[in-house]
Amino acid sequence: MKAAHGTNQLFSTIKGIVVLLVIASLVACSQDDQPASTNQLPSSSTSGKTTSASIITKAEFEKIKNGMTYKEIVDIVGGEGELVSEGGEEGSETHVVIYMFEGDGDALASATFAITAGKLITKTQLGLK
Repeated sequence: MKAAHGTNQLFSTIKGIVVLLVIASLVACSQDDQPASTNQLPSSSTSGKTTSASIITKAEFEKIKNGMTYKEIVDIVGGEGELVSEGGEEGSETHVVIYMFEGDGDALASATFAITAGKLITKTQLGLK
């Protein structure tokens, strides 16, 4: 019975990662169709580095619910994540951003959040403790 539970958890994690990859692909495709934007993110977000140390735990991950804003996520975690993808027109319903937080756990532990129109639509984690 334990093996079945572990397999279900693995499939759930893989499903979440696939969803995020599909969203990232759609974002990349939508960026190809749009003229270059003059709206640039602050350099701290585009540098690929977090703006403050932020390690997310499994308990913090579980507190985060769909519909939350990025600010609410940051308030729970206690720091900002790394912006890994962005697409669509800022302020529109098609604007998608994906943030990743380093996780408390093994070397690959992390949590990823996809936010559309300012609200969390999906989250996934790998190896959080």
